[in-house]
Amino acid sequence: MPPLFNEHPKPRTSNDPSQQVRYLFYALIAINIATILLSTILLISIGEPYVPSTADNTPSKIDHLADNLKQRSENQSSEVKTVVPNGIFLLAMFTSMLITIAYFGHKLIIRLHHANKEALQTEKNTHQLKKRLTAILDNAGDGLITINSQGIIEVFNSSCQKIFGYDQDEVIGQNISLLVPNEHAIKHNGYLNNYLETNESIIVGTGREVEACCKDGRTIPIEICVTKIELEGEILFTAVLRDITERKKNELEIKRAKEEAIEASQAKSAFLANMSHEIRTPMNGIIGTAKILEQTHLNDKQKKYLNIISSSGKSLLQIINDILDFSKIESGHFEIINETFHLKNSIEEQAALLQPLVTEKGLKYALEIASDLPDHIIGDEVRVNQILTNLIGNAIKFTKEGEICIRAEKDDDHIKFTVSDTGIGIAKEHHDKVFQSFEQISEGRKVSKSSGTGLGLSICKYLTEAMGGTTGFESALGKGSHFWFTTPIKLPSDEEVTNLNRESDNNSFDTTLYPKEILVVEDMATNQFIITEILEDFGCTVDLANNGAEGVKMVQEKTYELLLMDCNMPVMDGFEATGQIRKLGFDTLPIVALTANALQGDREKCLDAGMSDFLSKPIMPDDVEEVLKKYQRSPDHPT
Repeated sequence: MPPLFNEHPKPRTSNDPSQQVRYLFYALIAINIATILLSTILLISIGEPYVPSTADNTPSKIDHLADNLKQRSENQSSEVKTVVPNGIFLLAMFTSMLITIAYFGHKLIIRLHHANKEALQTEKNTHQLKKRLTAILDNAGDGLITINSQGIIEVFNSSCQKIFGYDQDEVIGQNISLLVPNEHAIKHNGYLNNYLETNESIIVGTGREVEACCKDGRTIPIEICVTKIELEGEILFTAVLRDITERKKNELEIKRAKEEAIEASQAKSAFLANMSHEIRTPMNGIIGTAKILEQTHLNDKQKKYLNIISSSGKSLLQIINDILDFSKIESGHFEIINETFHLKNSIEEQAALLQPLVTEKGLKYALEIASDLPDHIIGDEVRVNQILTNLIGNAIKFTKEGEICIRAEKDDDHIKFTVSDTGIGIAKEHHDKVFQSFEQISEGRKVSKSSGTGLGLSICKYLTEAMGGTTGFESALGKGSHFWFTTPIKLPSDEEVTNLNRESDNNSFDTTLYPKEILVVEDMATNQFIITEILEDFGCTVDLANNGAEGVKMVQEKTYELLLMDCNMPVMDGFEATGQIRKLGFDTLPIVALTANALQGDREKCLDAGMSDFLSKPIMPDDVEEVLKKYQRSPDHPT
């Protein structure tokens, strides 16, 4: 343990000026007190004159001596009495003045000491702040440059050194044009002077991308934002910048990737268009011929064979349609077309179309339409029917016995369609795969034996959501399934309903008003045969042209009421032929496109070429009749 007291204590010393002044002040007070005491003693001591006594002095001598002494004493006493008080007063005044000077000097020195301490602390704080600011600027991720009104660089942080390759001492004091490419460096001072005169600039106060020059001569893209600062009457410009070389490189790569993706998408679309054309063309022959053959006299065996051909052709056509729809969905080109339609009639028609398949399997078939549903709604009738047909078709496919029920009811502000069956159902572990693309669920387990592409339900889900609805299901293995979807209730105006009813009334067509003289421009003999057979069944007279050039020539030689124009033909395609026919003045002649292409944009391409309508192959009698109804003659038209 250290001793409490040192054996030889060191004398106390202090370098504190205020303490030293304090000691001086105390010393002066002590001197003043001592002076006053000394003055008092002197006053007391000289109050009476001193007279020495002797025994042998004679009276006369004594008297004479006494008179002299008395006179001298009076004179000295007067002088002493005069001098001593004046000296004491001056000494007291001098001492008081010293005390006053010491007192105020003490105060002054203390204040100066405090001011000095504050100045030192301020200088220390300023130094620390400067160091901190320098550290912040040097470690900032972005470059920072400050120039004066003459364009001279005053600040150049570490990030700028990394960006441009210059050290600070190489650029501080240099003109900013050092960092500007040659083609702009000469004009830069002019830009600066112009801004100072007009206060107009395309860069100050805004961010933009420019090019800058590095020490090694490279030109790099930078993103820069310049702000103006007025500091103590001096104008400065501070630029925050960053090297965007990597970003530009990434943007270029993204652009290239996007272009490649577009090219790949276009290649895929072209492939699908070609596939659609190549498959639909023979399918037109198969399905069309089967349809015509159905109208002839056949025995039961022949009808069975024909039914197989027809159903197989339709299945293949459905696969093609699913693939094309999926391609449209992937590319984002799928379009929902909302129009007014009769809800109850549409549901009943779809149910009736699939009635034969239900009857063939010996299943019960029920249709329940709630009475509180509106008669007419606005929506995409084609897509609603597509979803409904897909769900009913699946129910028929996976139900061996029991029943299938179709129900339409109101669900708040939506219409809910439900298709229930007593089929095999779906195991719970496969529920999450039901609406996935290319997934097939059969007999409660994931298999690939069932027909189809595995796209039907995923397309249904997309279509439902695109129309603003939802879809879902409930199912258990061996207990059947309940699939449902909803669509918003959008009610049409009275005028829209009236127009729809008027169109419905006009559907009681008189077949004698169908166009009679029809020109079919088609290069394939099979398609010529199918279309001719269908048209002749409606009482039409058909002429054939093998390519667009022949069609243009025949139109000028004979009057036709309707043209059916194939799009892809040798010599001259349908688009060019249509353009030439319109140029010849046949503006009102209906020209309906016949195409095996069914991708998004095909219809628009046909309409842009001057065609009036669009028919997709395979051509079905019902589709042809719709065209004949649409372009029928007026009752007063001469036959």
